[in-house]
Amino acid sequence: EELYQGYDVHTAWFEFFAKEHPQWIGGRKLFNDKVTRKKFRDEAKNGFVFPSWFGAQPPSISERLGLPIDLVEMAQDRFWRSYPGVRDWQDRTWKAYQKNGYVETLPGLRRRAPLSMNEAFNTPIQGTAAQIVLRAMNVISEYAQETGDWHYQPRLLIHGVCALPVLAP
Repeated sequence: EELYQGYDVHTAWFEFFAKEHPQWIGGRKLFNDKVTRKKFRDEAKNGFVFPSWFGAQPPSISERLGLPIDLVEMAQDRFWRSYPGVRDWQDRTWKAYQKNGYVETLPGLRRRAPLSMNEAFNTPIQGTAAQIVLRAMNVISEYAQETGDWHYQPRLLIHGVCALPVLAP
C-alpha cells in the first residue's frame, strides 16, 4: 500500500533521524536544504533501512551513521513494528538456515554454511534478483544469436566492470 501512496521509506527515516538528532545533518536550518535532504536520505537508506533489513544491529548502525545508540534502538523498534512481516521472514530464514545449513533463492539455488546472519538474509533477495537478471540476459542473448542482431547481445556489468565484450554487428 505504501508503494501506491508514494511513500518513501528512506525519506521517512531521514526525517525521523534529522528531527530527533538535528546535529546529524548540521542543524535544523538544513532540514529543507535540497542537497542535505538527498545526502542524508541516502545515508538513511544505506546506513539504516537496508542494514536493518539485512540483519544489522544498533551498535553497527549507530557507528556508521554517527547517531546515538539509544536513538537507533528506538528507530529499529519502530521499524520492526512498522514491518513485522520482514522481522517474521528474518526469524524464519535464520531458523531454517540453522536447521538446514543453507539458504535458498526462490529458484532453489542453495548457499551453504558458514554464513553470517547478513549473508543468510541477503542471499534469498539478492541471489534471486541476480538469477532473474541472468535469465533475462540469456533470453536476450539467444534472441541476438537467432536473429543475428548482435546489438541485442547484453553485457554483464559487475560493479561497473564489463565482464563480457559487446559484439558489434
